[in-house]
Amino acid sequence: MTRDSRYTVSDLDYRYLSMSLPSLVNTVPCTSSYHPSLPFPDSLDWSSLSSSLDISIPNLLNATNGIGVHTSVIYGDSIPYSKGYGYSNLNTHTVPTSDTIFEIGSVTKIFPVLMLMLLNHKGLINMHDNVEGLPYPASWLMLASELSGLPRECPAPCELGCTLSSKEVLKLLPQDPVVPVGSLPSYSNVAYSLIGRLLEPVVGMSFEEFCAKHIFSPLGMESTGFDVTESIRERMAVGYMNSTTPVTLHDVGWNRPTGGAFSSPHDLEQLIMHFLKLSRKHPAEFHEMLVPHYMFGDGTGIGMPWEVTTLSGYVVLFKGGYVASPKFQISGYRTAVAFVPALNFGVVSMENSGGDATAFIADMLELLIEPISKQIAEYRENLAFLVPKGFSSDLIGNYCSGNECIATVYNSSQGLMISVGIGETSGDYLLQFDHEDGLGMNFKMHLKHTDRSCLLMSLLSMEAPIVQVFPHNQSISFIDWNPGTFLTIRQ
Repeated sequence: MTRDSRYTVSDLDYRYLSMSLPSLVNTVPCTSSYHPSLPFPDSLDWSSLSSSLDISIPNLLNATNGIGVHTSVIYGDSIPYSKGYGYSNLNTHTVPTSDTIFEIGSVTKIFPVLMLMLLNHKGLINMHDNVEGLPYPASWLMLASELSGLPRECPAPCELGCTLSSKEVLKLLPQDPVVPVGSLPSYSNVAYSLIGRLLEPVVGMSFEEFCAKHIFSPLGMESTGFDVTESIRERMAVGYMNSTTPVTLHDVGWNRPTGGAFSSPHDLEQLIMHFLKLSRKHPAEFHEMLVPHYMFGDGTGIGMPWEVTTLSGYVVLFKGGYVASPKFQISGYRTAVAFVPALNFGVVSMENSGGDATAFIADMLELLIEPISKQIAEYRENLAFLVPKGFSSDLIGNYCSGNECIATVYNSSQGLMISVGIGETSGDYLLQFDHEDGLGMNFKMHLKHTDRSCLLMSLLSMEAPIVQVFPHNQSISFIDWNPGTFLTIRQ
């Protein structure tokens, strides 16, 4: 099995100097959270989906011998479903809420990768460079995508509760990789700890401080962190190894970047909401974090730091984590997050009992993907473009990029039609003339200049341009086109 060359990208664009995540998304010239071929939240029937979840989630909780769970569904920038079941504390019979805090285990790995991407974007490091101090050459990207060949755990005496320095840890690493570097994925907790800790000198602060300032605060993740204070402990769900035995919280020390964070359903909803925005706008700075870096023959794969799978024909990016005791017993908490870029939705599941972190969320995805995709398909069947009155004759013709025709406007017995040949909007659509209640529609077409010498076709998702096409005889080129994401075209 070889790495898929489709996922290799050129040098990233370092134009934008701001560090925080929201500022990166805002650099993309579209503020909408919705692709033109995806409906707005109030266009979908969430009541029937919520009813299905209300029945299925308690059954799943019982089937997995769970204690308590909070589950969320995120669609674009909305939260159509957020509800707790069971108990976050067996003594008080408290039901988990969106503000209940859970340990999140390996879901923490998202944060050192985000740190890596931000520093790469700023030009402080190059993710394709080899990491200094390793016993053999391996790049930052390889550490973040499980292709480094590093061992699963940091060698003794630096395991879960490590108090050694990064230099001391580097000296403990074996001289030979577990598998040939870059050849096969090999799960490594120590790789993500190394990313977070070895980048500390670059930013002049600890990994924990960087996350608080440049990830948690900008995203409104006020209940996410690493230091369990008394106020945090009061809001935290009690973790249970079995049906009655509470677990003791412990600090994983140097290994915090790989599995030492806590968070709340609300905060992880914000995180997945942000990844949905990134997946729709697909800024070059985050391309590597949104694609697989290794694909197996069964449709599954490995990303940064995601696991990748396909369900009902849709690519799913997910990450699960459980909290282990010092003796590596699965205990206390299991959390999983996932999102489906093509359908613009994601899910969050947080539990206070041990077990497979991804089993619960996999069942949720199976339950949701088919009805959501069906509703979106029905929505797309009713799409229509709007045309300003009096300009129909100016629109007829081919719209091309080089030798590739991407759209054709033509007359038919039904009226003026547009045939779109790319992306999720592929197909023929009836062009309707603009009218006073046009804002209720999802698409419009506009002319850039009143003299009509330069035709600009903007497919609008309410307020924001998604596609721009210039005159029939004018050459245009693509910028950062990826299937299922925004398409921008320029001169």
